[in-house]
Amino acid sequence: MAREPLVLRILLCTVVPLAACSEPADRGAPAETVRALNLYNWSEYIPQELLDEFAGRCRCPVTLATYESNEEMIAALEAGGVAKYDVVVPSDDAVPGMIDRGLLAPLRKDNLPNLVNVEPRFLDPAYDPGNLFTVPYLYGTTGLYVRGSVPEELRTWGLVFDPALGGRSFTLIDSKRELIALALLYLGLSPNSTVPTELARAGALIEEARPRSVGFYGGVEAKTLVVEGRVEVAMTYNGDALRGTEELPDSTYFVPREGATLWMDNLAVPARAPHRQVAEEFINFLLEPGAGARLANYNHTASPNRATLPAIEPADRANRVIYPSQAELARLHLLANLGSDLALYDQLWKRLRP
Repeated sequence: MAREPLVLRILLCTVVPLAACSEPADRGAPAETVRALNLYNWSEYIPQELLDEFAGRCRCPVTLATYESNEEMIAALEAGGVAKYDVVVPSDDAVPGMIDRGLLAPLRKDNLPNLVNVEPRFLDPAYDPGNLFTVPYLYGTTGLYVRGSVPEELRTWGLVFDPALGGRSFTLIDSKRELIALALLYLGLSPNSTVPTELARAGALIEEARPRSVGFYGGVEAKTLVVEGRVEVAMTYNGDALRGTEELPDSTYFVPREGATLWMDNLAVPARAPHRQVAEEFINFLLEPGAGARLANYNHTASPNRATLPAIEPADRANRVIYPSQAELARLHLLANLGSDLALYDQLWKRLRP
């Protein structure tokens, strides 16, 4: 899953013994005399068979380089990768800053007819209004992963934030925007609030919980602590929790009743991509029903592409950890682009996570 860094960095290449072709780039754009695709993606986040299929269709070489965090990807783009890579896969909260820094090229929608396959609820997000720069890739949730079963009346963020529900050891998620957003949701406030008094209330809630917790952890680490029996409750991502339930069948993941954050990874084209036409062909290819379904099935992660649903593995489609119910979807929130108000979160985080 893209939400949590892996330990190893991998570089994979697909070399296709076919001569590159020199088809015209697109209507009104300069021709790309050499066709190729340089994809920069999270580790283990796309099946090789899809790269091979596109390489054969494109009649061009496809190269995959991988990264382990949004920060690593952005640093690589700023160090020259903006003119090296053709497609990158940023998470929703990384997109606004990339747009502001001029790292992404506007998408030419005429080259993306399969964009109509994306479920409308996932279009026009706050982090990229009008999807001018990004196309949804895969999505998931942030919730609670717990040893054993949890009755409905206890499916609440109160397992972390309410001392009266104490008795279970827990981790706090090591993510500024998400942890503050989850505290705001528990208080019945907007997860994207920029009201100083509301942020102060959320900060106080986290400060009270911090000494009762076992610490701040990323998704994979938190899941491992639960599986190994060193902690009972973890704030983590659904993909990590799904792997946890495979390792420890007597464990549960759920979206608390107060709501949670929804993360979305996206396809985007760097501002000076050397093969922009091929990049948009590749994005359009992944928006096809068959390709999109294989992508989701490979990752056991939810697809925002409604045309893929008939081909999603039945077990995955029925799994609410992967595909939330309609009631759960109504309680999920994307993190908004806060612009200059993000400084309020930075200041609060310095106090919460010194």
